Amino acid sequence: MIYAGALDPSATATETSDYKAWIVLAKEAGKPEVYTVDAWIRRASPEEVIRRIWVLQQTWPAIVIGAEMNGFQRLYMKLYTLMCDIEKRRPLRIVPLINRTNKVDRILTCQAEFELGRCFFDPRQGDQQRLIDQFLDLPKGRHDDGPDAWEMARRLLERAERSGAVSAEGDVDEARHRRERVAATMEPTDGWDPVEDEWLDARNDALFEAID
Repeated sequence: MIYAGALDPSATATETSDYKAWIVLAKEAGKPEVYTVDAWIRRASPEEVIRRIWVLQQTWPAIVIGAEMNGFQRLYMKLYTLMCDIEKRRPLRIVPLINRTNKVDRILTCQAEFELGRCFFDPRQGDQQRLIDQFLDLPKGRHDDGPDAWEMARRLLERAERSGAVSAEGDVDEARHRRERVAATMEPTDGWDPVEDEWLDARNDALFEAID
C-alpha cells in the first residue's frame, strides 16, 4: 500500500477559528481505489497539529506527508522544527504544497472519482463523519478544511505512486528510508511553486538530514 497524508492548518489571519485537518489516504499501486484511513479535523492548537505528525509517522512508517505552505501557514514548519529540537526528535521531510487555484475548484477535480465509486470512507474512524459532512455541504458549507486536506492528500498520493513509494511491510527502518527518498526526489508538479525552490532547498538543507 501507498500512504500519503496532508495538512490544511488554516493558519491565516482570517482563519483562526477554523478547523485544522490532517487526512491520510491509501491505495494499492496500479489500482484506482482510494481509501481514507485517517481523518483528524478539529479546532486545535498549533502544538496539537504538530504532534499529529508524530502519530502519523509512528502509525504508518512509510507515509509521505505534505502540508499547505501558503501565507502564514509556513509558521508551522518553524514550530515543528523547534519542537523536534526540544524533544530530540528527527524531523520528517515534509513535501511543500502551494495551491494556486480556488479551493472549491481543486476539490471538485476529484468529483469523477467519487461518481465512479473509487473513494472509500469509514464513518466510524476518527473524524471521518465530519469529513463526509463537509463534503456534502460543498460548495456552500461553512467549513471545507477536511475536503481541502483530502484533495491535497490525493494529489500527494499520485505523486508518491509515480515516485515509487510502496510500504515496506514488516521493516520499519526500510519503510522510513523509502519514505525519505521519495519525499526528497519528488519532481515539481501542479501545486508546487518553483519560485519557492530556493527557500525550500535552504530549509531542507538546514533542517532535514538526508538519509543515506
